[in-house]
Amino acid sequence: ALPERPSVDYDREEVLELVRQQTHLASLSLATCKRAAENDSRRAEISEKVRRHQEEQLLCGEAVATRVRAQRTFRRGTISESKEALGTLQAVVDSLDDLETYLGVRSVRGSLRAVMAQGFLQVGDAEQGLACADKAVDAFADPRGDDAKGNDTQALKLAEVHVSRARALARLGRTSEAKGTLELSRQLAPVQLPEDLASIFASGQQQGVVRSCAACGEDVPRERMKTHKKKCPRRIVECKDCEARFRWSSSAAHSQECEAREVACQLCEMQVPLWKMREHQEKHCQNSAAS
Repeated sequence: ALPERPSVDYDREEVLELVRQQTHLASLSLATCKRAAENDSRRAEISEKVRRHQEEQLLCGEAVATRVRAQRTFRRGTISESKEALGTLQAVVDSLDDLETYLGVRSVRGSLRAVMAQGFLQVGDAEQGLACADKAVDAFADPRGDDAKGNDTQALKLAEVHVSRARALARLGRTSEAKGTLELSRQLAPVQLPEDLASIFASGQQQGVVRSCAACGEDVPRERMKTHKKKCPRRIVECKDCEARFRWSSSAAHSQECEAREVACQLCEMQVPLWKMREHQEKHCQNSAAS
């Protein structure tokens, strides 16, 4: 026969308290696990966003380089070379259509389409040039509804796009619309008009001894106007790295944000275009652990 088990006198309240403590500990453990899982998920999400941002920034940098090469082709290349450059630009624009994380994507797309408008005019396709100019205007428009006049660089880009749009309208025989578009361009920023538009748009400047500078509005004697235009603080200049156009007074700001400017690699001190720095450090830098 089995020996009788000694009876144990359990206090019901103690047992219930013990159960409550164990339940509480289990709940804390479960909550801790959930928080850890949420933190891991959040870290993974942030890491993915950073990775996508870096990739999109690199794509935008490559798009800027493509735009610069296309502009040079349109200025000095043949018709067939210009058409080939237009196909390359269209492919780059298509690759940027789904990118929205990087803040510069909208502006880059606008710049590409603005250059495409010039290219189509160069090869004689006014309808496509007008379509690209319209899309460029939409891309440069501030989504918050701010006035473009508050941003010199953006105002100048819009003004140049409107000039391309006016050229397309004029070639399509829509002269009155072209005049209105040119007037809008002139309100945004002073832009030199192409020869094919000079006959349909009067400058409106008074002909006399003193003339008003189109860039800054200062009254300057006619004999000193040529010298003034070379030193005017609001004259239009071109970046030697990315060929972007902006007012001279904005040069310092542009030099800080230009993605095509060369900067020294922190690892090897080699001068590399900013938009290529990540690729340089990952694949080509002699002092990089990755290489």
